[in-house]
Amino acid sequence: MEKEKLIIIEGPQGVGKTTLTNWLREKIAYTNLYRLTGNKYTDENAAKSRSKKMYTNLISYIDMLEDCGVNLLFDRIFISELVYCRLGIRTYNYDNIAKKLIKRLDLVDFDIYILNLKLNDTNLYFERTKRDKPSHHNVNFGIESSIQQQNMYTEIMNEIKNLTENITVVDLYTDDFDKAKEQLTKLLNII
Repeated sequence: MEKEKLIIIEGPQGVGKTTLTNWLREKIAYTNLYRLTGNKYTDENAAKSRSKKMYTNLISYIDMLEDCGVNLLFDRIFISELVYCRLGIRTYNYDNIAKKLIKRLDLVDFDIYILNLKLNDTNLYFERTKRDKPSHHNVNFGIESSIQQQNMYTEIMNEIKNLTENITVVDLYTDDFDKAKEQLTKLLNII
């Protein structure tokens, strides 16, 4: 029997996460979409402890959904928190927490895909980040921030590849959404 899919889409602002998660949600039957935005805490100690609690509980929730006949699709997960911490957007160290979460995620009984969305033409970030979207903690992201994030995501994805056995990490360029969708159709066996 084929396992359900757990698909996590990560990447910087303006790379096309929302576009692709919406498309995947409509293309893959029996798929629940979750959009994560972090937490509301500005105090760094509270933010760190709440983030740890939230994502630990989220992995437990994913665990409980094994063999329930539903695919799970996440627009961000704790990997974004790790990126923000390493870039200094959040000032606490999240490495140990993230490593434990990744190891737990590697054990869930799903076909697990982490899609690392990127742009070859980083000038596209400028066009795409001008849209009306809410900012969190008054952090405004621009092209330089998105490029830094893209580089950090790549570094972290390489760490995940080396740390896990059951997680498929895929770099997916979204300069051309039609090509990206074509690649996803093949990768995920979308009919």
